[in-house]
Amino acid sequence: MAHKFDPEVCAKHLSGVVQFPTVSDHDEANMDFETFFGMHRYLEETYPLVHKHLKKEVIGTAGLLYHWQGTGESGKLPLMFMAHQDVVPEGDGWTVDPYGGEVVNGRIYGRGTMDDKGPTVAALYALKAIKDSGVKLDRRIRVIFGLNEETGSADMKHYAAQG
Repeated sequence: MAHKFDPEVCAKHLSGVVQFPTVSDHDEANMDFETFFGMHRYLEETYPLVHKHLKKEVIGTAGLLYHWQGTGESGKLPLMFMAHQDVVPEGDGWTVDPYGGEVVNGRIYGRGTMDDKGPTVAALYALKAIKDSGVKLDRRIRVIFGLNEETGSADMKHYAAQG
């Protein structure tokens, strides 16, 4: 069964993810992890098929690592998708709510739409499309969503150890 891409659905999902102010800080004690956990719940509700079929691990406080084992029949190397959940503080000059996920003139505005919440939604949507289509993957897939790329990616050492 083929999956039909729906850009409006993707836009709605991205708008939803942008509404979580997942601002990073060099000192994790200054980060509001409840916003990250809220975004995680949103992703689970928005992509239930992905969360049903892939193993999800929380790395560190709020990093996410998803595993899709695949059949392994081809012996091909695994695929990896990476994105980060965090954004830098919004700064000045916004003419719309930086965490509103508003669509203005056909564009979604908000912190993280291009860096890097867009790729987060794209990866999960792609996995959902693969599952919807019934394709049997012959390789492993790993999906990594870090949480402090904007402040130095210290969490990546945890992902590297996961294989």
